[in-house]
Amino acid sequence: MPYPVDQLAALAKANVGLMLKLAEVARKGGEESLEVGNRAAGRFSEEARASIARATDKPSDAGAVSTAGPRALFEDMATVREHMIAGTRSAFQEWQQAWQDVASAPTAPALDAFAAMVGPWFGQKSPGDGEKQGGSRP
Repeated sequence: MPYPVDQLAALAKANVGLMLKLAEVARKGGEESLEVGNRAAGRFSEEARASIARATDKPSDAGAVSTAGPRALFEDMATVREHMIAGTRSAFQEWQQAWQDVASAPTAPALDAFAAMVGPWFGQKSPGDGEKQGGSRP
């Protein structure tokens, strides 16, 4: 049965874990985005070189680049975005589960007794007060 300090420590640990997982998701997403950008730049430069090599004397032939490169770039970026969303969702689900575990953990019996003693001072009823008052009324 944890004491409040244990609960606060568990919540702090959950928060730090969330921060680290989100940082890892951002790092991996950044790396994947750079790889996608490098591949797209390589494809574009290869297409441009091939287009220039095929060009005849007409200037209009030299600039023709296919739409497959940009389409592949957008598809790859969508995949990176989906991976990042899935990682973020997973991190938040783990964080929420950690908070639920802390919130649902029973407190130490001494704390329950102390809360019952000082509760009336703060306008809270003791566990047995409602029954006593209900039975004494006509």
